[in-house]
Amino acid sequence: MTHEHLHQLSLRLADQLQPFIAQEAGKLRACSHPLVHPDRSAHYCRSVYCPLCSRLRSEQESRHLRSILRTVKASRLPNAHFLHVTITAPDCFTDEIRQAGGQLRKAWHNLIEQRVFRHSAGWLTSLEVVGSKPHPWLENVHVHAAVVMRPSYSGRERLSAERWRALIEECGAGTIRDGYVRAEKNVDTLAAYVIKYNPLAFQEATQIGIQNPERLIERKGQLKGLKCHTSSGVLKDTVPANVRLSGLSTDSEWRKLTRQLAMHPASFEPIPSE
Repeated sequence: MTHEHLHQLSLRLADQLQPFIAQEAGKLRACSHPLVHPDRSAHYCRSVYCPLCSRLRSEQESRHLRSILRTVKASRLPNAHFLHVTITAPDCFTDEIRQAGGQLRKAWHNLIEQRVFRHSAGWLTSLEVVGSKPHPWLENVHVHAAVVMRPSYSGRERLSAERWRALIEECGAGTIRDGYVRAEKNVDTLAAYVIKYNPLAFQEATQIGIQNPERLIERKGQLKGLKCHTSSGVLKDTVPANVRLSGLSTDSEWRKLTRQLAMHPASFEPIPSE
């Protein structure tokens, strides 16, 4: 998977979107990234349908989360515990994404009200939607969360994976399919799980749009208005709203980020999905 391949997929997606949302299709065709065309001046369309702009935006969000987690681990809470929480809703049709997202949000709020979260120093959630693997015509809606637990989360206060799973199911009250919690010692891995930036993560949505543009348009519409990121404590405002909604503030910042990505091919190492 290369940026050139993503660019070609983006152009194919533009052709499919043209009859439905010509303005967005035009943005995709005009988009120019230095990683694809190093000899051209940058022009970032910032469209929610653009896999390249979305990938760069997620890369910046993930890097920012990584930086904060490293700071927490190194100085603010050197003996903290880091948890990766995943809560998954039952597979649903595309027009049910907003409902599934609401159920996940309610389950999460029930979870953070539990006694064990008195040890929490902060958390960040990220809502993700991908096609269901066993049923490609359905959507897999789930939440990833990075949770920082104070050193007091130890001994008898520490929960086993089985107890976490039972607690999440209880908080979901029959509206979720699955949930698990895993301890993560490597904060870089945790950041990569919670906010994915690997090109493969954006290839899937683009290919869905090429095959069925109306499904992708409906998916984006369902996500509109949902809070894709929520946070508190030491991770509060880890993902600034202006970055999520409109990309980086200036083209110079985008150029700097694309140069960094070009210099660090490790960014393209496969990152586990759900």
